[in-house]
Amino acid sequence: MRQLLSLALALGLSGWLFAQAIPLDSAFAHQLSNIGIDFVHPIGSDFRPRPNEDLRLLEVDQTLYSRQEKLEVRLAVLRVDEMGDMANMPHIATSRIIMDLGSNDETAPPISVHSFDAEEMEFFNADWARQFIFRPKQGQAPYQLAQLTALYKEGCGMAYILLLFNRPPDTLDARQRLLRFRQLGNL
Repeated sequence: MRQLLSLALALGLSGWLFAQAIPLDSAFAHQLSNIGIDFVHPIGSDFRPRPNEDLRLLEVDQTLYSRQEKLEVRLAVLRVDEMGDMANMPHIATSRIIMDLGSNDETAPPISVHSFDAEEMEFFNADWARQFIFRPKQGQAPYQLAQLTALYKEGCGMAYILLLFNRPPDTLDARQRLLRFRQLGNL
């Protein structure tokens, strides 16, 4: 009886763990692997893939939506050779995207910029990273707020995590950590 209960518990737990994995688009998963980026599957979420809607200056590779969190996530990654003139200037490449996505409305709150501390940078394994919170242009995204986390690793490329929402979910800080560069030995 004890063995049967242990087996049932193990199967139930493994089923729960596997249910947490989000099915990524195979081309996106391949691109992540080529650049050396890991996708950190969110725990306890109901994220499902959604069709991609590209933004003018940001080609979206994977879109996910959580009904429970009322949160849309758009992920985009670029290899260094795809960045062109911006390959060594992630701050300028990201500023262009923010200026394109952010609302020009005079009543919109100002763009908020966050620099990450050493512990957060260690998690991302990035050479440069910034987070921007702003109101998106309504033609770009039908949400009241956006949070863009931009990550750059020299010799690898850029990763963008765009979170779109009307009210920030309690999980917002964890969702900015969906992508991270691998350690050099793990490429």
